[in-house]
Amino acid sequence: MTKPVSMPIAKWPNRDRELWLAATAPAPFLFSSNASMWRPSTRRTAAGAYGVWLQWLADQGALADDDPSSRLSVQLLKKFTKDQVDKGIKLTTVADRLNRLTAVVSALSPNCDLEHARPIVRRVKSAARKETSPKGFIVHARTMYDLGFNLMDAGRAFGAHTPDGALHFLDGLIVAVLTACPLRIENLSNLRLDHDVIRDVSRWRLLVAGNNTKTSKPEIRSIPEDLTSSLDEYVSVARPQLMSRRQHDVGEHDAFFIGPSGSPLRDQMMRKRIKARTGKAFGTPVLPHSFRKLAITTLVMERPEHAASAPMLLNHTGAKVSEDHYIIGQQILALEHYHKSLKQAERQPDQNCDSHDRQVRRERA
Repeated sequence: MTKPVSMPIAKWPNRDRELWLAATAPAPFLFSSNASMWRPSTRRTAAGAYGVWLQWLADQGALADDDPSSRLSVQLLKKFTKDQVDKGIKLTTVADRLNRLTAVVSALSPNCDLEHARPIVRRVKSAARKETSPKGFIVHARTMYDLGFNLMDAGRAFGAHTPDGALHFLDGLIVAVLTACPLRIENLSNLRLDHDVIRDVSRWRLLVAGNNTKTSKPEIRSIPEDLTSSLDEYVSVARPQLMSRRQHDVGEHDAFFIGPSGSPLRDQMMRKRIKARTGKAFGTPVLPHSFRKLAITTLVMERPEHAASAPMLLNHTGAKVSEDHYIIGQQILALEHYHKSLKQAERQPDQNCDSHDRQVRRERA
């Protein structure tokens, strides 16, 4: 599969770049546009999708410095969609890209009429829903938690201060933290040391501001105490080793998770590393988003009396729950119940983990 090239914002036509900067500029609430209220991650994804469109137009010799909406003809949209599919891009990805593309054009040209484009987007979305996609493979949370610790132990065996050891330790810590605190992968990759990842007297905590979450609600996650020493070791040994690899043009940064090149470990690379490690361990990769499903499944199975608090574990809240302090309190309580279920599963690994994994295999069959 050929990966499409996305034109960076700096290389967009002058008019597109100026309109984008204006559409995303902070503004008083009553005068703000939709784009100015998008979360940073939404802006990045939308700009990336629009960049793919611009690069494709450039490759076709059809990129002129004119109004963005004037390029969105039915003929070009159909050809763009066909070319994306012919390159092996999944229909779900193409549908998402078209949706974000039209959203950006609407933001750049608020008065434009895109009714001619919407039927194409709807047809691709409909076809994408019919695509058969495998369900995310899940295991018992304790099994996944153990994988994280095993990878960190392998890192210690190499030496967390060595290149191979640091990478094993990094991947193990990611798996363990994501199991214990099932954040969305974008939020996990954007954590910053001493800003979102904070060490108090006895343990580490994760803080995610509301403007960085999908629900616009803040998330406060207490990391289990049995991970405290591992986090300490990562910050003092493995992370500095990874940071030492950064190139001079990367500059200083406070990203918590560091990639093999010394740069911040972004969500896409984090996804690849998680899928590679879990695929090697279980024979089938576990998707990062499936960590949220395995957390809910384990909590409900191990502690059914606390099943009602399961939505809070993932920061899912009903419309009637609007008090921030109550939401955070319930979130912390749900996390405590979940961490207790991990410890309970540890005492009875054969009975809990094996029976659950057999049940998952039966469902997949």
